[in-house]
Amino acid sequence: MIRLTNKLLAALFTLLTISTGYANTVTIGTWNIEFLDQDSSRWISARSDKDYQALANTFSKTNIDILAVQEVANAASLQRVVGDGYTFEMSDRVSKTANQAKAEKWRQHTGFAIRSDLKYTRYPDLDFESTGLRNMRNAVDIGIVQTDGTELRLLAVHLKSGCFSNQSNAQRACDTLSLQVPLLDAWIKQREAAGDAYILLGDFNRRLKRSGDAIFGQLQAASPAQLLFPSNQTTSKCLTRGNKLYSEYIDHILVSEAAATRKVPQSFKQTTFALADIPLRKLSDHCPIHIEYQR
Repeated sequence: MIRLTNKLLAALFTLLTISTGYANTVTIGTWNIEFLDQDSSRWISARSDKDYQALANTFSKTNIDILAVQEVANAASLQRVVGDGYTFEMSDRVSKTANQAKAEKWRQHTGFAIRSDLKYTRYPDLDFESTGLRNMRNAVDIGIVQTDGTELRLLAVHLKSGCFSNQSNAQRACDTLSLQVPLLDAWIKQREAAGDAYILLGDFNRRLKRSGDAIFGQLQAASPAQLLFPSNQTTSKCLTRGNKLYSEYIDHILVSEAAATRKVPQSFKQTTFALADIPLRKLSDHCPIHIEYQR
């Protein structure tokens, strides 16, 4: 009996150590919610109340405190998914076309939903149109205040679609991507020079986890330290409408070495849609991914 009691005490001590060791954690994630625009007249954005509720149910399963988003028109549309208790920061990108149909198409903003009690600073967007490109989706830059007073910089990105791997023959898309990446490189170098902990997250439209990926290599080269994936998991289980399975990640969370020291081990997760909702509801062609992080 004494041996059993000692084992139970040891187990209890372990549990207490784990729980106290990961105090002050937040869940950080990213989700492309595919043309989320409650005000649009375009069919691809048209969603019923039940569709929004299904998206909200998916989000509620994640327990995300800080969500980077892509393809969101405005804060009002996003609030219908994440609910109350969040502050919203959306890209300052504006449409430059007078055609209403095109204007609605380009209401694709990056941004963040941030739990309202978290303190943060909003920094200027990373403007991809400064390269001379048009209709680019700016990256949104925020700094979350950590418990020791330092900042965790977060950059929400949505890069050019079409150049998914080294083998891609979509030359125009690859040319555009090649102009976007140097701006990310410069941002990484600035963070490293300042000694910041940082995370890049969002829809990279690129299978960065493939061995020898050129774009990941370029991002890696921008940092004297390493950019790290939070998990070795390479297979996505995101089942979407029409039973399409996107088996390789193009959404990523890239963690700097300084930030990796606070990432909770083995906390990377992908939250998938309820199977019953997939054939009935207009959801998204992406599923949210997220990690836990000690502030």
